[in-house]
Amino acid sequence: MIYTNSSKSGAMFTRKHRGMIQTSIILILMVGIGYSVYLYNLMTIKLKNMEVKTQRYHSQHQSLSSQLQVVYEERSRLESALLKEKNEHKIVKEKYDQDKQLHEDSVASSLQEQNIKYDSLKEEHTNSKNQLAEARKAIQSLEQLQQTAEKSHNDKLAELQRKQEQLNTQKESELFALQEKHRKLSDDHKRLNQLNSDLHNRLLLAQENSSNYTKLKTALTNLGYDAIQLNHPNFEKLGSLDRHVLMAHLGGSNELASALEMQRQRIALEKDIRQAAERKQRMNKEARDRELALREQKKAAQAHNIGHRGDIHAKPDANTNIVNPVGQDVQISHQDKDAQDLDDENAEDDTEDPTPNPGDADAAHPQENDAAQMENGYDQQNNQNDNQADSMQHNRYNVADQSKLDSPGLEPDPTEPGTTEPVNSDPANNE
Repeated sequence: MIYTNSSKSGAMFTRKHRGMIQTSIILILMVGIGYSVYLYNLMTIKLKNMEVKTQRYHSQHQSLSSQLQVVYEERSRLESALLKEKNEHKIVKEKYDQDKQLHEDSVASSLQEQNIKYDSLKEEHTNSKNQLAEARKAIQSLEQLQQTAEKSHNDKLAELQRKQEQLNTQKESELFALQEKHRKLSDDHKRLNQLNSDLHNRLLLAQENSSNYTKLKTALTNLGYDAIQLNHPNFEKLGSLDRHVLMAHLGGSNELASALEMQRQRIALEKDIRQAAERKQRMNKEARDRELALREQKKAAQAHNIGHRGDIHAKPDANTNIVNPVGQDVQISHQDKDAQDLDDENAEDDTEDPTPNPGDADAAHPQENDAAQMENGYDQQNNQNDNQADSMQHNRYNVADQSKLDSPGLEPDPTEPGTTEPVNSDPANNE
């Protein structure tokens, strides 16, 4: 504790400034302590650096001393190697002198040998020149042969080129034909596609017409039969099938419907009869054609046999087989008999215009008789067809009259689509 004289110090050491003084003294002491610590640390760091440098210098000194020792050792080793190399050089020089002398001796001997070889090669060269002259002559002859071969090769090459051009022309024509065929097939394909589209449109139209027909049928059924005037001219112009369908849809009487059905059946019967007659006529014509062909073959065979017999009688040969003329006559007579039987069958079909006896005609003129028989059979068949057509037409008019009596007010029109057309009496038109 500091005692101050209050009378001398005055206001400086009063109780009021005592804490400030103590604080400043403490700060001064702390600064002094910190500075002393700083100096101590600085001296410690410098001491450590000096120790590190000392160690580094000591290691460098040791390394230099070791290197110097190695250098001394290397120097002694090199000196010993130099002495050894000098001794070896002396030995090598002596050996070189010996080798040089031996080489000179060998060169002299080899030179002598080369001179001998040169003389022999000179002789070989002379021989080679002679062979070269002969080879040139052979080359000239080969060149001439090569020229002839090239000429023939060029001729063959020109011929092959000409053939190649012809082949190319042919291939181009074939290619053009194939392209034309492809174009036609493309056109056909387009046309078929167009036809397919048309058929599709027709199918759609047919479906639409079918639906419209169903609606119309329903409407006519609901309308009734009494709403139609049977005496109307437009109704009379309709065909029998159209009338039957219309009356069936309108709910007409069964008698009228049955009358129309009977008329339809009669028309169908007439059509079947006409088709049967046409088929029979076609079959008869085919049979006549076959008979004509058979007879022509028989006539050709007869003519051949007759000519062959004439040749045999004119020029007999001992090596040829003798043909029995009696057997040939018998065969020809059998063929004529078969043809006569066919003509008789055709003649029996005609009752109005009988033909004469075929046997007499065959005995006199066989070829003319065959033609006449064929014409007569053809006329008979035409007459039969005409008679059958007339009878069918007469029956058709009878049926029409009967339908008029059975169903008054329904008169069949001969020009309507359902009526039967008269059969054409001309066989060419029927065919």
